[in-house]
Amino acid sequence: PLLWTEICKLSDYVGERKAITIDDVHEVCTDIREHDIFGVVDAITSKNAGRALGELRKLFEQQVAPLQILSLLANQYRRLLMFRSASDQGATLEEAGQAAGMMPWLARKQAPLAKRIPVVHSMRALAILKQADHDLKTLRTPDQLVFEGHVLRLLQR
Repeated sequence: PLLWTEICKLSDYVGERKAITIDDVHEVCTDIREHDIFGVVDAITSKNAGRALGELRKLFEQQVAPLQILSLLANQYRRLLMFRSASDQGATLEEAGQAAGMMPWLARKQAPLAKRIPVVHSMRALAILKQADHDLKTLRTPDQLVFEGHVLRLLQR
């Protein structure tokens, strides 16, 4: 499934062009860890607790640092918030993508997700992630348990 996902991203990126270059691959193909962040956010916004916790567990198994996971999640929610906010104000898909700092191919890919998440939910998610940051730095609870608790909070609406 990962290889197919990367091939699809490359296809979206090059569009009508006939050839894919090595520069295209370096530009588009992401580290599996970053890819999994999209999976976590997609599972959360789909209210799929099992999948969200499973994706999170994979990140921990890959030895991704907890604060890196937090940073990637917060960045993803910020981008979705900026995209949705611009879109709600009448921006085109390209303009909303630019406002969110997304490459055009990523804006096309993330548009359905951004439209599924109201601005207020992204703001709530960022507040929950801020609390997770605090908890990771101050509590003596294992990091994975801290994350699981906050992911469950993100699943509530």
